[in-house]
Amino acid sequence: MSSYSSVSAYLLAVRLRSNKTLLVEGISDKKVLSHFILKKNHIDNVLASYCIDDASLVDDKTLGPIGAREKIKNIANRRLPDNFRCLIDREWDGLNTTNFEYEGALFPESTFVTRGHSIENYWFTPGSFINFIIHTHPANVSAEYLRKIESHYIAILQFSAAYSLACKNLSIVTRANEMLSSENIVLNNAVFTASSCLDAKIALRGQHCNLFETTNSLLAQTKQFEQDKLQWICHGHLGEQAIRACIGKLAQIEGYDSATIESIEFGFKIEKLKLDSEHVTTLPEGSATPLNQVLHWIRS
Repeated sequence: MSSYSSVSAYLLAVRLRSNKTLLVEGISDKKVLSHFILKKNHIDNVLASYCIDDASLVDDKTLGPIGAREKIKNIANRRLPDNFRCLIDREWDGLNTTNFEYEGALFPESTFVTRGHSIENYWFTPGSFINFIIHTHPANVSAEYLRKIESHYIAILQFSAAYSLACKNLSIVTRANEMLSSENIVLNNAVFTASSCLDAKIALRGQHCNLFETTNSLLAQTKQFEQDKLQWICHGHLGEQAIRACIGKLAQIEGYDSATIESIEFGFKIEKLKLDSEHVTTLPEGSATPLNQVLHWIRS
């Protein structure tokens, strides 16, 4: 499908469609939503005609150098056809950093907003990561290792949330992408903390800051909360990288070889997205908000 050189041209094309259109931020969002809707329609024996577009389809130079989320918010604030809706990541809009509740953020009426930070947060559960390890490393790991992932998972989320918020507070979210590994994490008394070498690692990316101290100071706060809250405030990409790095640290302690540890932390991204997309289809109704609402709108 070719791109549209203006928002107005894209919305005109949407108006001319006989089916409903959902606009999402990126290709991963499109894959997850397409999987979710198709699987649900198959199970329920429902026929529905719809189209899912991602924001790269709209190449409007007048919008300037903005990201996909801001592009969608710009589109959503215009006069829209009845057969059109958007889905965007909540990110940290409206997050109360004291009690970790999302409060009072306003979004365009035609927009569905993820329950937590991003689409990835829906699979920040121990079962999804354990299933990933079973699928990708069945000959390399033991059942005892899988049990350790499960028993340590709340501590893993506490670290992931602290690391995510530290990167937010230090304004290094983009710089820190694909950086964290098990070598930057310490596990002591079932608590994951940042290693002091983390500051040197981010400095190599041109950012001099106290990421080590900031992460560990935020741990005192995140350790007060349980999974149901922490799962949703982790950054989508950095949070997943932190979870995988902690799981890699457990693999390191088990004595697994470096190739296995590296693939647990960074490998199998395509396979993992497929597994995670399937995981989302198994979520209870309340946990799948607003994806279930998107489904109901498409079917209506």
